[in-house]
Amino acid sequence: MAGNGPDAYLDLLKSGQYSDFIIHCQGYEFKLHRAVVCVASPMLNKACSGSFKEANEGRIDLSEDDPAILARVILYLYTNDYDITKVPAYFEGMTRSTDDPAAPNDSSVGSAKKLVLFPDMLKVIALVYKSADMLGIERLKVDASSRFLAIATRVFDNSTFAEPLKVMFDSTRENDLHLRVPALTLCLEKYAYIVKHQSIVEVIMQYEPTIWNVKESLVKSVKTLKSEKTIAEETLSKVREQVVFECTNCSGRLLGHNGRGRPKFTVDDSLSITTSCNDCGRTGSGFSFGRQL
Repeated sequence: MAGNGPDAYLDLLKSGQYSDFIIHCQGYEFKLHRAVVCVASPMLNKACSGSFKEANEGRIDLSEDDPAILARVILYLYTNDYDITKVPAYFEGMTRSTDDPAAPNDSSVGSAKKLVLFPDMLKVIALVYKSADMLGIERLKVDASSRFLAIATRVFDNSTFAEPLKVMFDSTRENDLHLRVPALTLCLEKYAYIVKHQSIVEVIMQYEPTIWNVKESLVKSVKTLKSEKTIAEETLSKVREQVVFECTNCSGRLLGHNGRGRPKFTVDDSLSITTSCNDCGRTGSGFSFGRQL
């Protein structure tokens, strides 16, 4: 290959010069180079080797993918980058077979000339991730996950987040760790915001009902605990102002004398009470540090 760097590889992709492998996708033919794509994709490497039909014919059909999404994945293999807001320039210059029954229509989100709304951007990223997962391109999966989460962390508090979230769930395996788990974790961490958008909750309940139900139960438990803790703190505050204690550690000094030295009560999350003398600092559980007078 002449030249070095991404530009040289991009020129080969645009021209198709020295191409030795073709990916057919819904009427489009991507003329590629095994030395580039097979090194990055275990799936394509396997298809291009041995006695597989694809190896003998030098082509593979991936018509289940959106060609505009696949074009981005291929561009990434040649340049280590792609644009989520628009289709690659080399793809815009390609023509497709008009008699192909699998030819795409113009409604595909990936085929839009320019994407400016975050839901569409997130959907493109999720579909890129799906294609990368199918092809086994791990570094692209990491890249796509980072892009998805970077946008999602800014726009999760919006009902339109429901649609790309659904695409994300549809595009990932149940045990996916790179995108599905981090995206779900974000929703759990932002529960207080997410729960206000019924459309988002419905999507999560469709795909991960058990995890969401557990989160709801924990939130209810915490609210109950906080309520009980507040009651305990208010009660102890009244006790502190009205009851006088004698600390057994500071010469029998009367706590509360002239408003000084009153005991300090604290309540932890388990509703356990810790009492301390403000004069000598002695602490004890409950009221065990001294005795009431």
